[in-house]
Amino acid sequence: MRKQWLKVIVTLMCLAFLAVPALAQNLNDHVTDAQNLKGDMLVYPVYLANNGVETNMTVINTSNTVSCVAKVSIRSHHYSQDMLDFLIYLSPNDVFKGTLKLAGGKYVLTSTDGSMCIGTAPNCTCASVNAPLTYELAIPCDGVVDDGSYGYVLVIESWSDINNLLPREGDGTVAKSTICAAYWAQYQTRAILENETPNILTGYGELVFPGADYALYYATAFADYDNLAWLDVSAVTDIGENADNNLCEVEACLAKNNLAWPYYDNGAEFSIGVFNFPTKQSTCPPNPVAKGPFFQGTNYEPAYGLQVYDLEEHSVKKTCEVSPCPETEIMRLPEETNLVLMDSPFDEGWGRITFAQLTACADLDLNNITYTGAPIIPWACELTVDGLSLIPMAYDYGTITYNGRALGVGSYQKLAGTGGDVPPVDNCAADNLGACLTEAACTAVGGFWYNDTCNAEAEPAVPVCAGKAQADCTGDCVWQAFPTAECLLNCAQFGTEAACTAGLAGGCKWVSTPFGDSCAAK
Repeated sequence: MRKQWLKVIVTLMCLAFLAVPALAQNLNDHVTDAQNLKGDMLVYPVYLANNGVETNMTVINTSNTVSCVAKVSIRSHHYSQDMLDFLIYLSPNDVFKGTLKLAGGKYVLTSTDGSMCIGTAPNCTCASVNAPLTYELAIPCDGVVDDGSYGYVLVIESWSDINNLLPREGDGTVAKSTICAAYWAQYQTRAILENETPNILTGYGELVFPGADYALYYATAFADYDNLAWLDVSAVTDIGENADNNLCEVEACLAKNNLAWPYYDNGAEFSIGVFNFPTKQSTCPPNPVAKGPFFQGTNYEPAYGLQVYDLEEHSVKKTCEVSPCPETEIMRLPEETNLVLMDSPFDEGWGRITFAQLTACADLDLNNITYTGAPIIPWACELTVDGLSLIPMAYDYGTITYNGRALGVGSYQKLAGTGGDVPPVDNCAADNLGACLTEAACTAVGGFWYNDTCNAEAEPAVPVCAGKAQADCTGDCVWQAFPTAECLLNCAQFGTEAACTAGLAGGCKWVSTPFGDSCAAK
């Protein structure tokens, strides 16, 4: 009787879904960075499972009414290999919890949570306190450079009961077996529609260290990713596959620059930067290839700049200042999840991380997209004498163009509390020079291109001091008597780095030495 009734429910679901029109792929129909932390795809940028450290991960269904199914994929740190995947069946207000750890010399995921089920209906076997499910992580690639000791986790929503048709138990909950049966009864009988994966998932990770110290972090949530496939564990599911958004759109959504990394580096306290590239998705050696547009060619291991500051505005640039830089001096992030120890001459302060790349790619409808920055999820792990903390780094959004149209900074990101997207700005024009992102576009409307921006006025000329006699060496020039008598730019008048680099039309530079900082002529 129950089986016949369930068939009726599934039939009603199909009819309801078929009555909903599919949305068109356009400028306003794309994945966004969900600043309210609820979405239909989640990325946990790091897990640790070695040296006594364990990671608890949770996935929360925030809906009061909707049941859903999601696929969990445990990815390796270096080549993003799928080491384990499984489906979770979440009833309304439900939570899945699992633990990644080293047990018996093997990296495993274990769970007593009934939301983790294996098999297909009617033979779904779900975990419980009395019958936990434990699975070993598959060794990725050669198992030497890459292993299961750390990595990241990807969760993609596959389907949900958006019409709330599944029957409830006596206590008001929906049985896992009911969700499982409804999912597999419809499996691959029709396409998944966009509205079947609502933005209801959130989650967090918990790094548990020996001695009961721990740190919490939230999962990065993507809204309106719109998976369109019935997901199972028969094949790997990568970001950008069988969805209404491809890798190009997800990367534009993630684009960040000028990361702000707070740190300690005084011997007793130190900081580790966590930098996750979930769209890289490499193949194994000997000739690894990345899928993400940002990581193509020479950018397979992205280079970055780092300038560190103390608490008094003093700074040191950690990258070379002569082009081309020797490879030994280039700082790179080679892995999918990078753990970087801060190395600063200062005991405490912050560092600015920059990416110089401009990435060009296309969405599913071949609309041209460009973005600045890197598709990265950055966190800072601070280990101090007072304890452990894990905090997200501050950043600037990348700048995005869509078919040559400037969308402005952060336009692929969701505005907090609005549920809408940042409205695109007008096209490049004489009265909107900020929308001109190339020199050609800038000059075509009468602007002046310098400092990588379009300006209304011509670039100020650097004052000419060289060759002047001492009597004429005045104003922005100053006479130097030693070691050689000559007229130089008066850069010494600027006492801060900001004033130095902005003053005298960019003719000065800030110089940091062990003896102090100063402003000098270029």
